[in-house]
Amino acid sequence: MSERKGAVGVMTVSAAMEVAIRCLGGHKRWRGCVRGLFGLWSREFEIVSAGMFASAALTFLERMTFSDGAVAEREWKISETESGLDLKASKIKLVRSGVLQGGWLVFEYSLRLGAFSCRYVDRFRPAENGQVQNRGVARIMGIPVLRIEA
Repeated sequence: MSERKGAVGVMTVSAAMEVAIRCLGGHKRWRGCVRGLFGLWSREFEIVSAGMFASAALTFLERMTFSDGAVAEREWKISETESGLDLKASKIKLVRSGVLQGGWLVFEYSLRLGAFSCRYVDRFRPAENGQVQNRGVARIMGIPVLRIEA
């Protein structure tokens, strides 16, 4: 637990929330690739994001632009619970609270991709140089169908 200054004074946050703030707080530019269907297709992407911690929650806004010109925007809200970090956003349903595992902040949620819903494991880890690693795997019926690395 550490203390963090917020809009309502000083509040205590967990180690998991500290990692979330380090990884998703402030202004960032992410670059990466999404690969699917066992490597049969891939698309590069760039994400411009802004995260702000206030009122005991981290709000993370992202705008993802793919190499083919498609754009996706999403707002994420992360807050503390007794079992870990709660995550809310459109087209997702949290399956397991966010927790620290081996230096990675790990969220598991159900993600809607078009007509399909898949189980998605999203991992974040701050790097020594101030950068952030993000790795994700989407599975349908236990089979990996999509991988993201940024």
